Amino acid sequence: MVGHLRYYYRQRHLLKVFVVNDLRSRFSGSAMGIYWSVLNPLLLILIYTFVFSEILKVEFHKDTGNVNFALYLVCGLLPWLAVQDSIQRSTPSIVDNANLIKKPGFPASLLPIHIVISNLVTEAIGLVALIVLVGVTGEGVGLKTLALPVIFIPQILLTFGACWALASLQVLFRDIAPLLSSFMMLWMFLTPIFYPSAIFPRHLGFLMVVNPMAHLVDIYRELIMKDAWPAAGSVVTLFVLSAAVFLAGYAIYVRLQPKFSDLV
Repeated sequence: MVGHLRYYYRQRHLLKVFVVNDLRSRFSGSAMGIYWSVLNPLLLILIYTFVFSEILKVEFHKDTGNVNFALYLVCGLLPWLAVQDSIQRSTPSIVDNANLIKKPGFPASLLPIHIVISNLVTEAIGLVALIVLVGVTGEGVGLKTLALPVIFIPQILLTFGACWALASLQVLFRDIAPLLSSFMMLWMFLTPIFYPSAIFPRHLGFLMVVNPMAHLVDIYRELIMKDAWPAAGSVVTLFVLSAAVFLAGYAIYVRLQPKFSDLV
């Protein structure tokens, strides 16, 4: 793995080109440009706020207003959308770039990685907007928000691992991509994005424990909305689960990578 890390460092300029091109391709030709990275989550939040607060009457705590509810949704949706989009776009990335994969020496692992980094950039823009909104609405932004970059570490490990694994397995099993949308929807509703984790059924509590996104979303809310340190157990669990996914995804990629050029 150390050898691979050194290799990626040498390929950092190529990675930068991929990331910049990905960001440009996503926003080129539109009047709003990169501002869509903020507007798209806001539009989703308006829809979800109406459905879950007005129709389903979900509350994160007593006397939750629509503004407060929307901010809680932003805290959950920003990391979720970054992870979801990275996984969905990365899964077919190796198969869809067969012309690059067949070139000797091309670093196939950069195809999923650059998508993850691109989504982290757009998420960071959304986080800045969220922190400003939290301050403007009087919720107050504390110094504990500065710990968010540390929480990016397990998020990156989790996303890298999942993207490497799924992109590699997609080369062997082309049915993964079509099934992914249904799986991601199930995963989303098993994650406390639209509801507080406290109301999750107790007899299914193990699903919350083994779900790294559940820990990630709760930690975001603790730091941003409550200006409180998250529970140490939740942080440790998140790092352990994310590291496990990262190592598993890395192992799958390393094992299957020599077969890519023959199978794509």
